[in-house]
Amino acid sequence: MSDIPEYCTGRRIETATGDRPQSPSAKPSQNIFFPREIPTMSKVKLIATLAFCVFLTPAFAQSLADREARAYAEKKVAENVDFYLTKKCKLTIPVKFDWSTFKDFDFTGRKDYVPGNCSAALDGMARICGTSEDALKSVQSKIKSVTCKNASPSTLALENGELVYGIDFDKDSNITERVEKFLMEKL
Repeated sequence: MSDIPEYCTGRRIETATGDRPQSPSAKPSQNIFFPREIPTMSKVKLIATLAFCVFLTPAFAQSLADREARAYAEKKVAENVDFYLTKKCKLTIPVKFDWSTFKDFDFTGRKDYVPGNCSAALDGMARICGTSEDALKSVQSKIKSVTCKNASPSTLALENGELVYGIDFDKDSNITERVEKFLMEKL
């Protein structure tokens, strides 16, 4: 037999009368499965952690197909950052996706839509860089990052050095020209 008291094994112990015996050292109000009292702050932290895991984890759950489409989009855009921005604008900036805006986006049959449309925005920036030395310096000094997101209707904003392009994947066309025109007005 083990040296572990039966009340610590987690098995239900009953007497012949059906009563559950208490540990000899247990106080009447003490739980025999947790002989030590858990401090109140630890209980609060435990409850908060469990709530986070239970309620928020499903919001971040993604199918394998979605995870692969997102990884593909990030890889393709990274390649295009090198082609459009590094080579043409002599600029290395982060280009990211706001994946929280893609919750209801169906990637089925549209695997190239996301990286293609985001890359078209980079092409618009590269066209600006190629127009003049002044345009090149404006892009280099005023754009520090690019964020592509799903939006309906489309949006373009340049705030605090971040170019945010909200793409309507069902209706957008002439993205390169839209971004180019927008930047010519804003830079």
